[in-house]
Amino acid sequence: MRVHSRPKNNSGMFNKILIANRGEIALRVICAAKDLGIRTVAVYSEADRDLPYLAMADECHAIGPATLEVRETRLRSPQQRLLVWDWFRIGGRDVVNPYVAKWMLAWQKLSSRGDDGTAIILATPYDDPNQPPVATLREFARDMIPSINAALARVDAEIMASRQ
Repeated sequence: MRVHSRPKNNSGMFNKILIANRGEIALRVICAAKDLGIRTVAVYSEADRDLPYLAMADECHAIGPATLEVRETRLRSPQQRLLVWDWFRIGGRDVVNPYVAKWMLAWQKLSSRGDDGTAIILATPYDDPNQPPVATLREFARDMIPSINAALARVDAEIMASRQ
C-alpha cells in the first residue's frame, strides 16, 4: 500500500491557476490551491474590487467594469402576470445571489463596516406568456440606474450623518 502526502509545490503539473469565479467558490478554490502549493490569480470586475477573497489570492487583475446581473422571476396570478428583476446592493456592490448577499452582510458586520444592504426590485406586467417584456425592463433599468444610485447615496449620507 502506498501512502501519498500532499506536495509542497506540485511541480509535476502546474504552478499557477486563474480563478474567474467570485465569492465563496473563489475562496474555496484559493484555499485548495494554497494547500497544494499552487499560486492563484483572481480576475474580477470593478464591482468586486474589495471582496475579501481577493486579498487571499497571490495575484489579482481587474477585467473591466461590471455589467448589471439580475435574478429574473415570473409571477402569475389569475389577474395578472409580472416579470420581476431583483438584485442586492451590499456595501456599494451589486449581488444577485441571496446567499452571497447574506455572506457579504455578515462580513461587513464582522469587519465593523456596518450593515448597509438593499434589495432592488423592478417589475412590469405582461400579457403574452411566451414573450415577457424583457426589453422593456432592460430599458427601464438602464434609465433608472442613475436615479437608484442617487437615491441610495442620499440614504447612505443620511445614515452617516445620523451616526455622527
